[in-house]
Amino acid sequence: MTKPSRSSKKPIALTQAQAYAVAAAAQVDPRTVKRVAAGLPTRQMVTDRVMSALKSLGILLALLVVGCGIQKPGASPEEAANVASTVSLVQMLAAGMTTSAGAAIASGRVTFFLPGTLTPVSVYADGAAATPIAPPLVLTAGGTGIAYTKVPTRMIVKDSTSTTTYFDGLVNIERAEQQYIQSTSVNGGTETTLQTLLDAIGTSLGGTAGLWKFKAAASGTERNVKDVINDLGISVKSFGATGAGAVDDRAQIQATIDYVESIGGGAVFVPPGIYLVASALTLPASGKVEIHGAAMAVTFIKNTGGATGVFTTADLTTSVFKDLTITHSSSSTGTAVVAAGAGSLLFDHVTIQGHLGVASATGGTVYSINSAFTATGAGTAVLASGLVSSASSYITSTGTAASITGAGRLAGDFFFAGTGVAVDVGANATLLASACLASGGTAGLRLATTTAGVLTSGCNWGSGGVVDNRTGSPVAYTFAANGNFTPLPLQTESIRVIGTAGGITITINAAATTGFGRKFSIMQINNTGGACTFVYNAQYKLQGAAAANPATGNMIISTFEYDPISAVYRETARSASMAI
Repeated sequence: MTKPSRSSKKPIALTQAQAYAVAAAAQVDPRTVKRVAAGLPTRQMVTDRVMSALKSLGILLALLVVGCGIQKPGASPEEAANVASTVSLVQMLAAGMTTSAGAAIASGRVTFFLPGTLTPVSVYADGAAATPIAPPLVLTAGGTGIAYTKVPTRMIVKDSTSTTTYFDGLVNIERAEQQYIQSTSVNGGTETTLQTLLDAIGTSLGGTAGLWKFKAAASGTERNVKDVINDLGISVKSFGATGAGAVDDRAQIQATIDYVESIGGGAVFVPPGIYLVASALTLPASGKVEIHGAAMAVTFIKNTGGATGVFTTADLTTSVFKDLTITHSSSSTGTAVVAAGAGSLLFDHVTIQGHLGVASATGGTVYSINSAFTATGAGTAVLASGLVSSASSYITSTGTAASITGAGRLAGDFFFAGTGVAVDVGANATLLASACLASGGTAGLRLATTTAGVLTSGCNWGSGGVVDNRTGSPVAYTFAANGNFTPLPLQTESIRVIGTAGGITITINAAATTGFGRKFSIMQINNTGGACTFVYNAQYKLQGAAAANPATGNMIISTFEYDPISAVYRETARSASMAI
């Protein structure tokens, strides 16, 4: 490694123009030239290059002559060095100009102007600047040319007919390879040229065609780095959110949401941190903006309002939330996330707590995937037309854990805990449930008086069991004329059907669906003094071709078990006729 050296010669005073001329000739920074001229420590290799340039330009001789008190005849040192200090070869022309396809720009036309203008500037055919070149300069068949310029110059290179422009840029300026950077954060503190640094940045981004383009693979397309980063999600911190848990970040988060919507949608990324919001954020009607955190354990959106929620969403869209926790600084009487109109909500790895209500989608559906909801107080944790879980989810509430007003489907380890009702199925609503577990509470499953249909399989509704409030006479039906009835197997496991007049027909309608293996019995009783015929709906698969009709004063008991695969009730047992 070359060690820094200190010149033993008398310091040399250089004008700014002289320093720039020597820097161009030695291919170093002008500041380095001044260090050498001042006798300050500099790497020996650099010192040698600067001194060689000084000698070749005649500056050193002129200065030494003045330093000895001898005036060189005919010119001052500045005058002697002026030409050399401002003239440099246009290296690009000397190396040869080519098209983007690599073809030489044969007989190309080159013109020179002041930077940023079309004001012509003089260039020369020699390093002494003695022979001006009349514009335009015509390149050789190989696309080369010789031109010297005194000042930073705008150079335009066109084809032989001056029709197509191949280059329009600055020459005779300080080049990146002449600028050195030394910092502990760059290349381990080693002195590095700016060109090396820029090349390294370009290499790390993978692009070559443009300035700092990103290219994922050799066969990929080069793209702006900003576009690549935005594809991964736009961070709320890019709009000023702090995530420090000390200031209200609502405005900054809302600005991020609005921006993502303006560019066509995408993910709003909420990095690890605690983001305070004093009022609800609004998601757009397009449904194209999703809220993504880093993980439930590290990304927190904390409500500080006493009666407000955290998010409101638009009608007719499904809003998505992933990998975050929505909480409160103490507790709120509001609902954390509310979908307007027919809007729906999807939670994927989301924890919600600290609110009286967790999620509300009265006209839509709440989808829950591996999420945990805890309501504060005796309200309804999740209120939705439809509630769907496709993986493990957990709801805790001292009120109602989940209230379904439409078509509900609970599948795949849905857990409910609390002291109230686990699942409340409303009027005209339906429920398809499997692998659900309710712990504690006044009812594991509660059905309204006009609940439409319920099918459960592999569910444990806890100590509260099933509370079926549907209307009808579930225990006994009496007929004095032709009639029919619909069994309610979720309400009772034994149904009495009594005929009290001879010659009548009693029809048993299709029953509501139940869970796999659920059994119930129908007691067919003839108390007529004549014949009584029992007819079953096609949903019932009987052991014989038809039901067994008991004689007067007798009864026959048929036991049925639901088969969810075929959606039928199968007669698993039929008693012999016995006296009533």
